[in-house]
Amino acid sequence: MKFISFDQVWQIVLLVFGLLLARHFIRMYLVVLIKRAVNTGKSETVDEKQKRVDTLVNTVGTILTLGLIVAGVFVTLAILKVNIVGLLTAFSALGVVFGIITQSLIKDVLAGMYILIENQYRVGDVVTLGSVTGTVQTISLRMTRLRDFNGDLHFVANSVSTITTNKTFGWSNVNLNISVSYDSDMNEIEKLINDIGIELSEDEEWSMHIIEPIQYLRVDSFEESSVTVKALGKVEAGQQWAVAGAFRARLKEAFEEEGIVAPFPQRVVHTEKSIKKRTAK
Repeated sequence: MKFISFDQVWQIVLLVFGLLLARHFIRMYLVVLIKRAVNTGKSETVDEKQKRVDTLVNTVGTILTLGLIVAGVFVTLAILKVNIVGLLTAFSALGVVFGIITQSLIKDVLAGMYILIENQYRVGDVVTLGSVTGTVQTISLRMTRLRDFNGDLHFVANSVSTITTNKTFGWSNVNLNISVSYDSDMNEIEKLINDIGIELSEDEEWSMHIIEPIQYLRVDSFEESSVTVKALGKVEAGQQWAVAGAFRARLKEAFEEEGIVAPFPQRVVHTEKSIKKRTAK
């Protein structure tokens, strides 16, 4: 049995220290390079650029770390005077079998690369991947972690989703369906919605988040006991839910002040006695 010499141990310790130091400096310069590359895009906001920087730094940093680990393993084997060529020959024989087993992994990695290259979504975005909607926690080459609004953490393989919906890219719409009773004055409803939309856009708390005020769009549909009208507005990415909540609260108060009654289900019930009376007449 061949024992490891003190010189070999010392060389391995220096190797590990050197790799850790190299990882630290590479990651530090990586942040600078990625920031410079991302800042060339003038169409993105500061927040969007930061999301993209965080996503790319984490993913590319992971790839470089894996590369350093592989390099460290081979250098360690060389220090220990292990026949690397023989090992590579043995591993190559298993390469075909390994490739078949890892087909789905390769698909995930390729899909992950396209996600990053095409900038489909970033860490912090709210997206829908397949049937799951949530905030992106991390993106790796193999999978994306989503935290939904219930707090559940979902692990979604990158190759699973054929359609990706990003709800917080660039800007978002506040898309409201408002139900009113059939006897409501549509002109009054339109005026209230428009006035509250402008009022909210001029509010000190909300003005910075609103790009275009929420405004009356159209009568959208007729329901059993109500008329549905649609209102639409443009806001900063990710602010659509908060702005919509503030708008609804103000609209409710305005409805109460103007005496506009919220619709409630109505049904006409025909009893056997009433039917007989009508037929008798």
